Amino acid sequence: MLFDEFHRAGAQETKQIVILFKNNIIGLTATPFRTDYYDLGELFNDTLQNVIIDLVTYQEAIDEGTIVPGKISLGSRKRFQELVGQEEIWELENIFEDKNNNQNTDLLSQQIFGRIFQPHATKEEKKLAHKMVASTVKLWQERSENRNTITHAENTFHAKMLFEAFKVLNDIDKKHTIAYIDADEAMYFDGKDLITAKGAESRRLRQRILKDAKDNKIKNIINCHVVKEGINIPSASCTLMACYRRSLGPAIQTIGRTSRSYKNPVT
Repeated sequence: MLFDEFHRAGAQETKQIVILFKNNIIGLTATPFRTDYYDLGELFNDTLQNVIIDLVTYQEAIDEGTIVPGKISLGSRKRFQELVGQEEIWELENIFEDKNNNQNTDLLSQQIFGRIFQPHATKEEKKLAHKMVASTVKLWQERSENRNTITHAENTFHAKMLFEAFKVLNDIDKKHTIAYIDADEAMYFDGKDLITAKGAESRRLRQRILKDAKDNKIKNIINCHVVKEGINIPSASCTLMACYRRSLGPAIQTIGRTSRSYKNPVT
């Protein structure tokens, strides 16, 4: 048995399957470590280090052409402050201070984004949310080199705000086609018409979006926890992390969507 995304084998619902076939199973994964620190080797009554059959390093994958080299561009505090404003930075820091009860960074960040990016946010929080979205788009314009992009938002409210902000760029570049997808809704703006679908109908639109993205027809896909594991869009060569992904495994999986080699690989 071949088990792809084997890091998921540590989940309670899959452990029994792995244990049943453990003498006849090969697991494949780019991230053999889990955020809950569960050692996948325990499924084989051993440690992970002892059950690895073969290991391909990041550099080896680049050398053989499976993935392309990448670079990380971080928005500096100074530039973010210029775009958002000093008062808004203080407001954001106050929210962090209110929420911080020695929680891990991922959970704390989710709570902060959940407070700012939601329909019932205060007037001041909504103002901050709009400035944060505007600064995100501005940083993308400055640093993305106009690459096809997959944008990752913290929640659906945040993702829709980003979609509307990127949609405005079409006034400048008529080829700036964008899409939005989540688990139950999809939107596709082709530069002229806006197509929307919800529920069961959104599945077909999502399939069209992913196909068009693979065919190099979409500049930006904005999503909320959808375009991650198991999705291959090699024509995209920029990941915009508008959300927090501090845990190493999820971050690598997310960035991996845009590091696959394409027919004309660019670094």
